[in-house]
Amino acid sequence: MAELLTYILPAPVMLLATNRRSTGVGVRPREDRIEITSDFTPSAALMIATATLIVGIVREVMTWPSYGLDELARRGIPVISGFQPMPHTSRKGWLARFDCYPKNPFACDIDSEPWNTERHGQRSLRAIAGQTVRHFWRSIGRMADPYTFRLIGSVVRGGSPSLLDLEDRPPEYEHVGRLCAWDGLFPPAQLGRSRYERVVIRAVSGQPLRMDGRTLRPVGMSGWSAIVFQRDDASREVIAIDDLIERLEDWERA
Repeated sequence: MAELLTYILPAPVMLLATNRRSTGVGVRPREDRIEITSDFTPSAALMIATATLIVGIVREVMTWPSYGLDELARRGIPVISGFQPMPHTSRKGWLARFDCYPKNPFACDIDSEPWNTERHGQRSLRAIAGQTVRHFWRSIGRMADPYTFRLIGSVVRGGSPSLLDLEDRPPEYEHVGRLCAWDGLFPPAQLGRSRYERVVIRAVSGQPLRMDGRTLRPVGMSGWSAIVFQRDDASREVIAIDDLIERLEDWERA
């Protein structure tokens, strides 16, 4: 799966997280997780947006029946012609470094400079990122709070600036501790909790869930992806958070 993700993630991650001095986006598989390597960004909003996009895409790819590269063509995901990932420079994995492309994507004009793709003609880097994001839009939306969801869409459409729109890396990178602004980025009117977060809040608070005529009481977590419920007869049932999202409105009305 790591190699497949190296063809999917770089373009949108470049727009959300990288800058003119960046060198690559990597994917490193681990026993119980996938690590994505990219530049730290001093913008809290863009950092949250990048993490949300990555998790949304990875979670959907995990459901695919195959992790072969032929899935890219079958699902209509754009691939830059001539792109060939290299082994990651640190630990096992794959790296989409600047020299894995016909030209440096971190130095190009992301709107006007054309890239040849394998099946979709010539497109700008922003258009390639946008087409990729649209394919995973619902999965990303399931992970995102409303503000972050709008920000991702705005950056890939060009409504909000990418750091690659700037001529050089912002000065915040040189003095992150002093210049990075973490407070006041999210006006209260724009804040909203993601559906995943709302499910976990209900579980942690112990709020019972009525489902199929039964009352289930949350009593714990199973890993990071499922809630443990206790039935009326004291037996236990484990339900994935993905499945609970469909019942969130009923749970919140209870």
